[in-house]
Amino acid sequence: MAGRAERGASRRPWLGAFFAALALAIASPLPARADPLPADFVRLADVDPTIRQDIRYAGLENFLHRKVDGYEAPACILTAQAAKALSLSSKQSPPEA
Repeated sequence: MAGRAERGASRRPWLGAFFAALALAIASPLPARADPLPADFVRLADVDPTIRQDIRYAGLENFLHRKVDGYEAPACILTAQAAKALSLSSKQSPPEA
């Protein structure tokens, strides 16, 4: 019954892609948001998403040309007080030319 096997395979062409995506999702590390922060610490992007961040130690484009241990994700985490002060300062400074 060759026709039957062919017909069954053609009804589910997405099945292989589904399992590939599932395997990738399971193997991928969780995003930085999964880690709870210590008390009174925040992510800068949560306080002021308009501030551009360039967290180079989390990638290869730094003076070491390698990812630095401890920088699991490109996220700026600081005290809530510091984040609010930085946000206020960035709003008061003139725009870049």
